[in-house]
Amino acid sequence: MDFTSSAGSCPCRAFLDEPWKAPVVLILYLIIQNIESYWLTPTVMANQVALLPAAPLTSQIFITIFFGPLGLFMTIPLTVVIKAWIEEVLFKDILDRWQQPTS
Repeated sequence: MDFTSSAGSCPCRAFLDEPWKAPVVLILYLIIQNIESYWLTPTVMANQVALLPAAPLTSQIFITIFFGPLGLFMTIPLTVVIKAWIEEVLFKDILDRWQQPTS
């Protein structure tokens, strides 16, 4: 479920049980959703995928502009591939030659 439909259906289900539970469920849902979206997911991305927290957000903008809606779904895999390519080609193949002594 996306955010809008689940934010609407959860309080409605709670309202059917007890009317006072609907605003409590909505407030808790918004708090948990914001913690997950703005803290937990970027932290996991930074630790597991080794991307800076702003990299997925920035890449979503640019990859969606170039590849459209499909690019939005492929943002993280494409960002990881681009990062790996830059590390391999630029850092290991090109810049490491500068550190080696010439014989």
